[in-house]
Amino acid sequence: TSPFIGMAGAGMSSITFKDEIGPITVLDKLTTVPVNKWRYKGEQEIHIGPYAEDFNRAFGLGDKKYIYFIDFLGVLLGAVKELHDKMLEQ
Repeated sequence: TSPFIGMAGAGMSSITFKDEIGPITVLDKLTTVPVNKWRYKGEQEIHIGPYAEDFNRAFGLGDKKYIYFIDFLGVLLGAVKELHDKMLEQ
């Protein structure tokens, strides 16, 4: 059995699970992703967030229908770190 089955929800974060590792900058790309309020068709609850198509266009991640949570968090964390670095430079 694959060690990856059932572990995606745990956010397999160990470097031992990964390859093709390298740095990336996200802030400039993130500024091109619109963030809107919206509601799923047929539901009443309002949400706020990007669309999968825009996220895919900016980062090449996902499949234009879904934004994978690990990618969303990675972009968010990368943007926070880049903003922190910019703040320190000033």
